[in-house]
Amino acid sequence: MASWNEFVLTVGPTPAIGPKAIYTTDTPFLKSKFSTDVMGSVPIAGHYLDGDLNSQLERGVNASGLGTNDQKVDVSKQKHCDNVIFGGLAQNDATYITRGLLAIRAGLAYRNGMTIDGVTYDEAHINPDSGDPYLPDGAFPSHKFGTTDSNHKLHNRMMFCEHAARGLRAVEASSFYTGATATEVDALVVQLGEVATWLLAATVGPDDDWAKFYRNTENVNQLLRVAVGLHEIGLLTGTSAFVTAAQARVEEVFSATVQPGQTSRHISPQGIFKEKRDDQGDVEEAGFDVVYQTVSLDNLCTYHMTLSAGSWKNTVYDFICLGVSRWLHVLRLGGGGAPGGRRRRNRRSRQRPIYPGPGVIDDTTSTRTAVTAYVPGAVPIDFDRDITPLRMHLWHYLGVSTTLGVRIDLLADQVMLAGPSFGHKPGDEDEDDF
Repeated sequence: MASWNEFVLTVGPTPAIGPKAIYTTDTPFLKSKFSTDVMGSVPIAGHYLDGDLNSQLERGVNASGLGTNDQKVDVSKQKHCDNVIFGGLAQNDATYITRGLLAIRAGLAYRNGMTIDGVTYDEAHINPDSGDPYLPDGAFPSHKFGTTDSNHKLHNRMMFCEHAARGLRAVEASSFYTGATATEVDALVVQLGEVATWLLAATVGPDDDWAKFYRNTENVNQLLRVAVGLHEIGLLTGTSAFVTAAQARVEEVFSATVQPGQTSRHISPQGIFKEKRDDQGDVEEAGFDVVYQTVSLDNLCTYHMTLSAGSWKNTVYDFICLGVSRWLHVLRLGGGGAPGGRRRRNRRSRQRPIYPGPGVIDDTTSTRTAVTAYVPGAVPIDFDRDITPLRMHLWHYLGVSTTLGVRIDLLADQVMLAGPSFGHKPGDEDEDDF
C-alpha cells in the first residue's frame, strides 16, 4: 500500500530535485523554526517562531519573555509538524522526529480550556463579544480569542490536527516508533481523539456545528481537510465512527447534487475543486484556484493512501485524476506555450510570463492566489516554493501519470526549475496553508 513513509524516500527522475531531496534540503529550516526552549520566563518549547523569535502559536512572546503583541492563539501555525517528521524519515534522523512530536505536543496543549493574559477560555466562562460560553474542552477554546464567527476558525483548528495526525501515523509506521517515542505518540493520539470527539458533537455557535460547516463553507480544500483529518484520527484511535463520518462528508463533497443553501456543486464535471464558489454562482468553470486545487488534491491523496482496496478507494482515485487533469491545464510547456501548443498571453498584465520557459504557471483564471515571482534553481530552495512540484511528484507516485498518459514527474521537474512562488490575491482574507 502506498504511504507517506515510502513517498518521502522516492528520488524522482532528477534525484537532486526529487521528493527525497526536497525533504532533505528544505526541512532543516522548518525544524529550526520550532523552538526547543523557553523565551525569557515563558515556556514555548515546540512553538513555531517568526523571524524575530516571536511565538506564532501564542502570539506576543519574544526572546525577552515580554508580550509584544496581543497573545492571540493560532494553532494553525503548527502546520509544518508533519513535514519536519518527514524530513527525519528522509534523512533517518531521530532529532527531526523528536522536534516534530514536540511541535504536535505544543499545539495540542491548547486543545482544552486555559487562562491566557488574564482571560479564561472554557465553557464555564462567557465570551463578551458573542454572549455565548467559550467552546468546551477538545475544541481549542482559546484559538483566535475564542471566536466562533466564521467557518475559517474550525478549519484552522483541523488544519493543524490533520497535519499532526499525518505525522503521527508516519512515526507509527517507522522504526522510530519504539521506547519513549512510542509512548509519546500514543499519548498524543489520545489527545487528538479528544478533538475528534468534540468535533462530532459540536453544537455551540453558528459556525462550529459540524453540519453547518459543510453547508456554509465555500472552499473545497477546507471541507476536505476537516474530513480527512477526522478520518486519520479515526485510524489512529481505532474509532470507526470517525472514519464513517469522514467518508460521509467526502461523499458530500463529491456529490453532483447541489447542497441546500449552495449555488453550485463543490466539484465541477471539468475537475475544478471550487474555491470561493458562491462568489461566482452556478457557473461550472468558476472557482478554480491554481494553488488550492493542489491543496485539495493533497488531502485526497492522503485519504486515498489510507483506504483499503475497493470501490470507494477507486472513486477517490477517479476524483484525484479528474482534479489533476484540470490542474495540468495551467502549465505552460516548452517555450511558454499552453498545453495544446497555442501561445497565450497573461490577460491580466497583457505581457508574456516573466519566466518564458517550461514550468511556467498560467494563473489568469485563479480565484484566490497568483504567482508572485519566479525563483529559478536547480536545487530545492524552500518548502513554500517547492511544495507544488512536490505535490506533482505525489500524483505521479500514486499512478496518475499512467492513468492520464503524461509523465507528471517530468513536468514536476520543469516546475521546480522554473521556481514559481505564490501569494494570495488582494482581498482574499481566508489565508489557508499552501
